[in-house]
Amino acid sequence: MSELVVRIVLALTATVVPLLGGPLPFQAGWRAAAVFAAYSALAYLLERRGFRSAGVAGLVAAADAGILCFCLATMGQLDRFGFSALLPMAWATLRFGASMVSMAPIGAAWILVGANLQGSGGFGPVHMAQALAVLALGLLAQPRTQVRTVREVVEVPVPADASSASPMEYTELRESYRTLRDHAQAIEARSRKDRLTAHLWESAEGDLEPTFQDVAKRAKAIFGCEGLTLYSINQSLGRMVVQAATGDVPEPAQDCSIDFPPTIADWQIRERANDLLLTFRDPDGDPKTAAVVLQANGRTIGLCCLFDSNGSRLAEALDRATDASETLGKLVRWILDRAEETRRLKEAESLYAMATVTAGSNTPLSLAGRVAKEVWETVRIDSLSVYLIADGQPMLAAEYGHRIEALDLAEFEGIRGFKGWATAGYPATSLLDARAGQTIAKEEAVRRRIGSFVLMPIGFDETPVAFLAAATNRVNGIEPQAVEAIRALASEAGQAFARLASTNGDPSGLATPAEFFALVQESGAGTFVYLEVPRREELEATYGRAALEFATRKFATRLRATLPSGAAMTRRAEGDYVVFLKDRSLSQATQWANDAATTASLTPIRTPDGRARIPLGVRAKVAAIDREKDQVLETSAA
Repeated sequence: MSELVVRIVLALTATVVPLLGGPLPFQAGWRAAAVFAAYSALAYLLERRGFRSAGVAGLVAAADAGILCFCLATMGQLDRFGFSALLPMAWATLRFGASMVSMAPIGAAWILVGANLQGSGGFGPVHMAQALAVLALGLLAQPRTQVRTVREVVEVPVPADASSASPMEYTELRESYRTLRDHAQAIEARSRKDRLTAHLWESAEGDLEPTFQDVAKRAKAIFGCEGLTLYSINQSLGRMVVQAATGDVPEPAQDCSIDFPPTIADWQIRERANDLLLTFRDPDGDPKTAAVVLQANGRTIGLCCLFDSNGSRLAEALDRATDASETLGKLVRWILDRAEETRRLKEAESLYAMATVTAGSNTPLSLAGRVAKEVWETVRIDSLSVYLIADGQPMLAAEYGHRIEALDLAEFEGIRGFKGWATAGYPATSLLDARAGQTIAKEEAVRRRIGSFVLMPIGFDETPVAFLAAATNRVNGIEPQAVEAIRALASEAGQAFARLASTNGDPSGLATPAEFFALVQESGAGTFVYLEVPRREELEATYGRAALEFATRKFATRLRATLPSGAAMTRRAEGDYVVFLKDRSLSQATQWANDAATTASLTPIRTPDGRARIPLGVRAKVAAIDREKDQVLETSAA
């Protein structure tokens, strides 16, 4: 610090002296002072950081000699005091141990350069004598010697002669080393697995429910690959369905599904996944792929596919994914269970909200908006649209998600779009794999990225009042459970539209036998539908009366949501059901009875242990009556 202060004082002196009438010109003085102060500050910073070695000190001393010669030449005193260029170099040698031999030629050169700057015809004999004197003193000077003092002598113990060890001791030592090495590797692997587990479960923390996309992004960051897709198994479809895709993933791989027979092994799953993903490789990018089977509690739960253009990086990501496969499988299972629980809860809430939705809706348009909102919050899909049918033409009433024009590509009875669907009689349509080429051309479905498509009419007349269209980009993105949820919500929405349009306030729904008889007596023409469970005694003996009663009541609850306005149903003592459809023709009642039989087949009877489920079957009979003629006109078996 003291050296820096001295240097700053010298720089200020070189600047102030010319102003006081000194021999040094002001222009030369302030410029020399600025350069001097700049590299003096740099030398101080290097010294503070411990970088001012002997070499750096020699360079600073050579610069000091140059500044000194410049100032003497400017004042015309170089021929008298040129030898003073030796002073900075002597200081650097004494304090920092700089090499005088290296600095002396530079100092002698500065004297000659300063003589040329003096403008009096170049250097003369005096300048040459001073330069040679500086050079000779520098070359003849003794270098500074460094003395090292030994403060402490550390004695290294010499091991005893090992030649006396027996071969058995060598063998035991090798075995101990191998055991220790294996134990250390096991601890390292367990530690790495625990770290991956902790990092993965961090994605499940927080106030919001974790989604597959959150888990996929977290897993991609942890594994270190360029792209990643997560699959889950849909047991009812026997396929693995994409749940999330993140990063650099080929577009077809974001929507595809993989066959999953129940008896397939893990290595076969990986082979099928790799073979399928290889068909989606981009010829330009050519990413490499790898698949890891995810398990939870010993059962295969899904698949994790990795994408990367670098083979070594993909191998490292595969190792991390293999270590974290069990944790990732449990996390996928947990999200599926939570999603199923949430879906059931939201379905129940939506059915209740749908049953009371007309309280705040006084127009079909506002009712359609509420229906779309309830369905969107219940089912996880990519696109949802609700259309009203007015004068035989669809009118968009509400829309959620990005638009997927699947109805325009669907073909019914050789006619595309809404017109073909209307010609076919507005059937409920569910295409879990829209790329199978049944209703939508496979090329169009792939090009428009249509994976699943559901078309559900709303209403119970021959011409529905509205319809609901749902679609996803992923194949099998709409699961059978979601289709049933959409069907139930559409049925309840039909009830809501019927209540909105009803002006007579006729009772409907489940009724006691007395209420049912009174309703039939007060009504005009209508149709009876008789529903019975065949082989009821055998089913009770096989599965138990409680299981059969539970399935029957669940079927009745679902059936109530499909009753048209003014219709009623009651249960007889024998356990079967009778439904009265007011002002409905025989053909309409037959179609409704067929839909009721389909609903029954989707209602399961569980075995006492809860493992097996068989569909509940019903047999329907239809009979039309006319109150004016007081007789049954025609009967039909559905």
